[in-house]
Amino acid sequence: MTHQFVAVFGPETAKPPAGLSSPCAAGTHHHLESEDEMLVRTMLGNIFKDSANANLKYPGKGCGFGFTHSPYCSYAERDGVHVLFSGEVSAWPGIDAVKANHDAFMSNVSPAEADDAHWLLDFYSTFSHSDVHDNDVILQEALECLSEVK
Repeated sequence: MTHQFVAVFGPETAKPPAGLSSPCAAGTHHHLESEDEMLVRTMLGNIFKDSANANLKYPGKGCGFGFTHSPYCSYAERDGVHVLFSGEVSAWPGIDAVKANHDAFMSNVSPAEADDAHWLLDFYSTFSHSDVHDNDVILQEALECLSEVK
């Protein structure tokens, strides 16, 4: 069984980092949002046409993604933030995910989070509630935490 995911980013969210843009990328966007969504729906529909268990999401602004849900490919959304995660995490900074899931199973309770996409969304959310207002400091802290993910 093949597990796959494809993400399509609209011009508003697919901007390159400063200094890496080209004159072509800086061009004017001429499509209406409804045209962009139709193009994304058509593209993802064609890619996943043979997959009966594909999940297709269209968060708007010319963006969309499709994936086959599995233990190694998960999705979460909260407050307009969408996370599509592929892989398996055994430990988040300060949290042993394998132990937490095992303990929940042994106690016959639901795990703290359904899957790694939800863990990542929680991680992302911690930075939006930070008292620090310097984006460089927040970015550095986030990168340090992500380097500890196993």
